[in-house]
Formats: sequence, structure tokens, C-alpha cells
Amino acid sequence: MIPKRRSTIENALGRVVELGGEALLITADGSGRAARPGVRHLDLLRREMHWGPNRLIAASPKRLAARLVGKKVGGRSLAWRRWVASKPYKVVRFHILSRVLAPLNGELRPSEVTHIVIAGVESWPIAWHITRFNPEAQIVWDVPGEWRTPQ
Repeated sequence: MIPKRRSTIENALGRVVELGGEALLITADGSGRAARPGVRHLDLLRREMHWGPNRLIAASPKRLAARLVGKKVGGRSLAWRRWVASKPYKVVRFHILSRVLAPLNGELRPSEVTHIVIAGVESWPIAWHITRFNPEAQIVWDVPGEWRTPQ
């Protein structure tokens, strides 16, 4: 998600909470950064890395070797970084994200979602997943005016 767009969406979600609603930010970028207070944040990257065949290439051999000797090494494997940057993976990633989201329906509660703000093309599979359970959910590209933080 584009940082400027994310900031706008986080502010809008914070406004939803201020107005008494519930807000959930779904990302898949590994950002551990907390959203605005009261906004729930669900990041799908870890689940994506452990989904199906991705699990085999996401583990860094350096990290595994370091774990054996009791050290901590961060980072993802070179194979994973190359795979996620490839054109074939970019085509199937949206499908994978909707698959890793499916087991989280209890936390997501798609039948209770009323509005979906699309942050980019990568948001469509998640929006599709939610609208399968709640066709009444309103999908918008931009933040509704009443959600924007007053200036």
C-alpha cells in the first residue's frame, strides 16, 4: 500500500472508531506498526509465507543455521524475495491472500462488515471474500467525507 494512501485510510479508520464504529485494517506487507488507537490491524504476510509451497522457500537457511547455534538472524530467504517479486507470483498472490484470510472469518466477521475501502488492486480479493458473506457491504475507492478527520 502506498504510504500516503495508508495514512489517509488509517486516519479515516480512526475517525470511524471516534464515531463509535469498529474498524479493521487488513494489510499484507509485514508492517508491525500499530494503526490508530482502537483500530484493529490484521497483517496477512506471515500467513502468506506459511501457506502451502511458500513455506518451503520463505525460511532463510541463514536463519535456520543461526537458530541451531542459538543466534537470532532476521530477514527472509533470497528465494522468497525473488519469488514474491516475480510476475507469476504477482498473478496468484491475490488468490493466496484470499485463501489465507478465509480461516480468519471469526476474527473478521464478514457478515457484519458495512463498508470496504479499497486501497489498491491487491484489495479486491479480500473485498470479494467479504462480499460473498455480505453482498450489502458497500465498496468504495475513497474514504467517505464523514469519516475524514475534521481539519
